Amino acid sequence: MSTQMHESFVPRTNSFGARLALIRWQMGWNMKEAALACGFSQQSWRGWELQGHDPRGFAEVAERISERTGIDEYWILTGKEQSAGPGGPGEGESSPKIEQVSKSQPLD
Repeated sequence: MSTQMHESFVPRTNSFGARLALIRWQMGWNMKEAALACGFSQQSWRGWELQGHDPRGFAEVAERISERTGIDEYWILTGKEQSAGPGGPGEGESSPKIEQVSKSQPLD
C-alpha cells in the first residue's frame, strides 16, 4: 500500500459519529476510554459513533464532551467552525474602530 494514500486522506465531519471518531483519535482514546472519560456508557458511544444514532439531549451531550475534551462545542454539534456574528469578530479579525461623533457638529 502506498503512503501517498494516507497523506491525502481527509476525514469527513458531516455526521456526529464521524466527529466522535475524530475526537477519540485526537485524544488517543479507544471507544471505552472515550465513553468513560465523557461520562457515557460504552453502548451509547458505540451507537452514536458506529450506528449513526443521535443522542437524546444532543446539546447536553455535546456540552459534556466539550467540557471533558476542550473541543469546541459548536463544532461537535455541527461540524463547522463558528463564524463572526453578532457576538464579535471571528478568529484573526480585528474589531471595527468606532469613532466618537462630535456633539458640536450639526447632523444635517
